[in-house]
Amino acid sequence: MSTKDRDLSPVTDTLWKSFYEKEFRIECTNSVSEIMKEWNLKFKWSELYREKSKRVKKDEKKEDDRKLSRQINSPERPSRLQAFKHSTNNPHGHTASTFKLSNQIISIPVVKKQRTEKDAAKKQRTESETQREN
Repeated sequence: MSTKDRDLSPVTDTLWKSFYEKEFRIECTNSVSEIMKEWNLKFKWSELYREKSKRVKKDEKKEDDRKLSRQINSPERPSRLQAFKHSTNNPHGHTASTFKLSNQIISIPVVKKQRTEKDAAKKQRTESETQREN
């Protein structure tokens, strides 16, 4: 017997109501039931459950966005940026320069190349200055 074209909501409605109750508390379920009785409305509990779930997820996302916004705009932000340190000792044996941010090690070969070029230029300047003094 196929249930494809049949409406099973009379059978499953009590199950959806219990899901709603477990997820959103019995007080919320009772208030929805009272509103439906008061206004003489009839909704499927599965639809109510889906809509309430969507609303809760949307509210959680808004709250997460607010928290993120507060963190970004907090006055403590510069001190967090100062935690980004250049590390000359390399515990992992990388050949490139490493930068340490909290517990993460980021290897950057370009930085080593730039540093060696700067060191070479600085060495040439000091050599040319010492030759001028002599």
